[in-house]
Amino acid sequence: MKIAFEHTRADWSAYLRFIGDRSARRRRVFWIAFLSAILVTIGTLEVAGRVSSWHFDLPSALVALGIVLAAILAIGKFGQSANDIPGSWLGPHTWELLADGIHAVSPIGRVLFEWRAIAGIEETHDHLFLRLDEISALVLPKRSLEPVGGAAAVRAEIERLKAAAAMPPQVDTTSADAVTQPAAHTPAQPAVRPPWFSRPWLALPRNLLAGARLMLFLPVRAEHFAPSGRQAVLLTTLTFGLWLLLDRIGAPGDLEIIWFTFAQVIGLGAIAVALLIFLTPRPASAQTGVAFMTAVAAASPFLLLVGWLCALPTSGAWWCKGLMLILPLLTIATLHRAQRIVAGEGEPLAIIKAVVVVAAVWWIFSVTLYVQPRFWYSAEASEDEGADTWNTYETELFRQPDLIDAAVEGLQPGVAGTTEAYFVGFAGYGEQRVFGKEVRFARAALARRLDIDGRSLQLINSPDDDATTPLATVSGLDRALAGVARRMNVDEDVLVLFLTSHGSEEAELSVSTGTMPLESLRGPALRAALDRAGIRWRVIVISACHSGSFIPHLEDEHTLIATAARADRSSFGCTDERDLTYYGEALFRDALPASDSLTDAFERARRIVREHEKAEKITGNELSEPQLWIGGRMRAKVAELQLRTAS
Repeated sequence: MKIAFEHTRADWSAYLRFIGDRSARRRRVFWIAFLSAILVTIGTLEVAGRVSSWHFDLPSALVALGIVLAAILAIGKFGQSANDIPGSWLGPHTWELLADGIHAVSPIGRVLFEWRAIAGIEETHDHLFLRLDEISALVLPKRSLEPVGGAAAVRAEIERLKAAAAMPPQVDTTSADAVTQPAAHTPAQPAVRPPWFSRPWLALPRNLLAGARLMLFLPVRAEHFAPSGRQAVLLTTLTFGLWLLLDRIGAPGDLEIIWFTFAQVIGLGAIAVALLIFLTPRPASAQTGVAFMTAVAAASPFLLLVGWLCALPTSGAWWCKGLMLILPLLTIATLHRAQRIVAGEGEPLAIIKAVVVVAAVWWIFSVTLYVQPRFWYSAEASEDEGADTWNTYETELFRQPDLIDAAVEGLQPGVAGTTEAYFVGFAGYGEQRVFGKEVRFARAALARRLDIDGRSLQLINSPDDDATTPLATVSGLDRALAGVARRMNVDEDVLVLFLTSHGSEEAELSVSTGTMPLESLRGPALRAALDRAGIRWRVIVISACHSGSFIPHLEDEHTLIATAARADRSSFGCTDERDLTYYGEALFRDALPASDSLTDAFERARRIVREHEKAEKITGNELSEPQLWIGGRMRAKVAELQLRTAS
């Protein structure tokens, strides 16, 4: 039977509807697996951030996840509306139904579809669809089938030939000359290729175009790639060269190469390739595995460009952190598409393998390389400014233990049988003067109401040089608390710890001198330092945005915690135009002199801040809402701290 017909755009739309209906369940499986994998990854990183000093920004991750999902949906919708019709699809076709299969002639050549490749036949009002798999089919418009007896006759003939091909060959065993001949297998590929397909010099741009479509969620098929081992190596080399070039553009001047970074990146690349090879879908042929590696390598330059663009803004901003989290999510989606489209991997397994590869490489990257590895450095800066700067840092950091020990030695020891107060102030953010001013003011204000003369210690980061005051660092605070604990009677004396800086919802205070890279102070680390010191009675005051997030990490029955804001709210006044923040001003300048007890001072400060903010038209969810948490036994202990008469 010979059938002549012509495919139109209306036929293509019908084909898309047919495939869309059949792939609805597969799409649901993909989204469930994709979202589950992302949420599990975020949950794992969040747990890791809580039990270690590594910081994971959960809100930024959720923002990034929302952006990625929106991009996938938007680009997918664009891809559907782009009406990307293959050139071999439209136009006149001729099919001849023979014993070995369907001999199809299209505008680009001839192809044989063996009967065993036809999974089934489905019929709609206007078309016959010969399914090749779950998401692809051959399309016969019924309008062209009348000359050969109509759709019923064509369907009956296809089913007859398909059934005949499935029967074992009949062999006359009585003849000595009878030899069973294996069925000939003709690969389902065009017998005539268009000229551009066979031109080797076009393989690279063809792969790059297909790689871009793969990463951007645009329609792409396995035949869009020109796979080969040479192409995979060439595309990987191109990606590395592009990385080197982009890094050079971002570092102008006379530069030299950092060979150590080369060694690290090459080692990381080798691990990534090994993981990809190990997790490559088991191919039906070696060519399928090569095609998968070529597709991944073709998408790599574009993933690199996304990473470079994400790294352009100033690092540390919440939105920048969110953008950087897009890269691993986009890489997971790209690997998943490469496995599904090029290698034919199953849906759940493809997403799991993609997450494993990206998570492993990302973790190795984070522990072995800088956040943004550099291939170039300035020799002059390294020899002059760089060496002097790091020598200064080293000298300054090494003398901190001596400064802290000297300050501790100057503290008066506690008197047994008397409840006394010891003060430790910590101004973490040294690029603004307001925090250092606030610690000094707080110490002076407390000294007028509590007997802390000779029992106070300050750790301050400030733009102003101070050769005698210890720097505010996490290790310095740990050492200072341990030293203060040795001077006080830890079972009866009270520590008043005042911390002021910028804060985040993850119970983190910024610690910076403006030049030296210092570790931020986090809630679990602060609790651990207090516990190691053995200080029992604690009054902890934190003036920072989101400072209420510290309460779950610090609360116990022997602790009072006063914070400038709720865990999900910002506080105000941390600018160099002010001497004190809103909370510091309300507590130490306005409330403390007029209060009868520390508890009364904290309550007054909350009311003063609320009135101040409302006077400045700060309302609703913008109010800072200072918090006060008092442990059961601490309430009575605070009453033992008799305030002096205000002077």
